[in-house]
Amino acid sequence: MDTIIVIRLGRLGDVTLTGPTIKNLRFQYPESRIIFVTRKGYAPIIEMLPGCDEVLTFPANGAYFDLVKLSSAIDEHEPRLIVDLHKNFRSFHLANMTKAPYKVVYHKRRKERQAAVHDKKFVSPIPHTVDLYNVVIDQLKGERIARRPDLNLDEKILRGAGSAREMVAIAPGASSPVKAWPIERFAELAERIHFDFKLPIGLFLGPDDGELQEAFASVPENALTVYHNQPLPEIAGLMARSRFTITNDSGLMHISSAVGTPTIALFGPTHEQLGFYPLGLHDVILATDEKCRPCSLHGNKPCYREDQYCFTKMSVDSIYDKTAGIIDRINLKPAVFIDRDGTLIEDKHYLADPEGIAFLPGSLEAVRKLKEAGYVVVVVSNQSGVARGFYPVGIVEEVNDRLCALMNEAGCEPDDIRYCPHYLDGEVTEYSIDCDCRKPKPGMLEEAAAMLGIDIKRSYMIGDKHSDILCGRAVGAQPVLVRSGKGTEAEKQLPDHPFMRPDFICDTLVEAIDFVLSEK
Repeated sequence: MDTIIVIRLGRLGDVTLTGPTIKNLRFQYPESRIIFVTRKGYAPIIEMLPGCDEVLTFPANGAYFDLVKLSSAIDEHEPRLIVDLHKNFRSFHLANMTKAPYKVVYHKRRKERQAAVHDKKFVSPIPHTVDLYNVVIDQLKGERIARRPDLNLDEKILRGAGSAREMVAIAPGASSPVKAWPIERFAELAERIHFDFKLPIGLFLGPDDGELQEAFASVPENALTVYHNQPLPEIAGLMARSRFTITNDSGLMHISSAVGTPTIALFGPTHEQLGFYPLGLHDVILATDEKCRPCSLHGNKPCYREDQYCFTKMSVDSIYDKTAGIIDRINLKPAVFIDRDGTLIEDKHYLADPEGIAFLPGSLEAVRKLKEAGYVVVVVSNQSGVARGFYPVGIVEEVNDRLCALMNEAGCEPDDIRYCPHYLDGEVTEYSIDCDCRKPKPGMLEEAAAMLGIDIKRSYMIGDKHSDILCGRAVGAQPVLVRSGKGTEAEKQLPDHPFMRPDFICDTLVEAIDFVLSEK
């Protein structure tokens, strides 16, 4: 078994953002062992990254001797590949001290970021740090499937966090005082949210933030719970059970986003152009339009103006209005994404006749049970027959319209139907592209989740192909494999690694939905 070493020594947000690249490495090398090297304090985050097998740690104040010692520990695993996602002095020397024959390094984009700071040269679209990490996947001739951070939480942690989606999480800390919205404004905002919406407040404070609690004296004691210097897994679990999070540009911002909680991020001296904004489907960035933003690469440089307008112009009223709109608009619901051909209906091999739809036995009744239980139901399918020139896109829509009508008659109309007409090696130029929606890429699931207010982390992907499993894993949903359609053959070819296997394997969609309902 080959071993892959991934290096990212810090910091909290940067380490969390490596998650998609870890998944993509796992997709590309399903039987390899992936070992992550980081500073000791961040090991609990790495242990929550899906697809990672082991963590090796570097001391917080480690010296050159510690690098030598760590490189020897790495060589004991006989690594074949080193993936450097840090690209600094320590990671460079650590990677080159080892005997691994292959090494890849991510593109840091430092010059472009400096141009954004000093010359206000902005680019569109903005390359995110996750995109830059995923450049190593390109270098390894792999496929970028996962693209959003995702943390797997222990069930004990989740149970200890309490009921879902009740508390509002407030995280007023930051790595530098310059990056922190005034604490008095956080407190006033928390007070208004509690009294207007009757929601409890969870205040998350770091080891050096204890005195910030005093500002929240106006919030009733029975409505305020303070989490001071909690372990990272517990913080992640509590945030996963929160209605939403209000935070500065900080490491906790990325944790909140990675557990699927809508995150309202307040950006002052930092800027989206630097590539560290939250990537969650329901996240919101709030900032003022000050021409001096961004003022430094990391947002820690003291403001040179008479007042720090990027934050002082960000009033409590303006943030409250945005927050109130999110409370009214977003009430995340779990969903079940169902593959069409071979899972819901018989696989007719490029179905082009709406009258040819044949539902698999019991599937309509099973979907009706899902709807009655409160799940959002979304049908998703790859329809490469369009790109291959077998039929026009209108035929797919006619089939899906007929499908929707039949399901409506049976009392189980889907909330959405999505399809991907693309195929890179197709015959029709318009659709022969490398898209973001063809499974296993999760574009269809993400678009539906953003539009319908879906809680991806409490959702399921049911299908009969390995691409359905990978699609579920990529987006952070729970994959279920059915043996109907092509499922029996797919089961035989499943890799051994748990991350590459479905959470449940069964014969039919009926059994898969029974599993989902039993889990609820």
